[in-house]
Parts: sequence; structure tokens; C-alpha cells
Amino acid sequence: MLFLNQSAVEKAPGEIETWETPAIELWDAWLFAELDAGAALMRWWDALPSERGDTFAAYVAALDREAVAAGALEARLGRRLEEYNAAA
Repeated sequence: MLFLNQSAVEKAPGEIETWETPAIELWDAWLFAELDAGAALMRWWDALPSERGDTFAAYVAALDREAVAAGALEARLGRRLEEYNAAA
């Protein structure tokens, strides 16, 4: 979970809006999630046959986290683009 500024810390997780979060922090979250997904994929590839089911489940969960982080970044950058176009 990201706690990025004082207003975000004071809110429940479901109330945190992506436009309150600096884009660089959302990019960091996406990057770390992407790296984690890559590491999970390598663990799945290298797993023993008896471990393949668990490592595959971990890989799918890492992909889900990466998708959520990517969506948050996309939403934040889309909002930024809307604000830029409105100001122009």
C-alpha cells in the first residue's frame, strides 16, 4: 500500500485517489511490481516439478499486482494530460 503524503495517510485505502499521488511514486510502485513479476517468472521457470503449482500461483499474483500498479500510473498520467490540455 502506498502512503505518499499526509492527506493519503489520513484516508482509508479505498479513498486514496491517484491524482493525490505524485506520478513518480506511482511509477516506482509499477517498476517494483514489474521487477517482482519478472523474478516470480524466473522462480516458476526454475522450480522443481513439485513446486510448479505454487510458483505459478505466485507469478500470477505478481502479474496482478503489476497490472494494478500500471493502471494507477495510467490513471494518474491520464489525469495530468487532461489538466495540461485544459490549461492550454
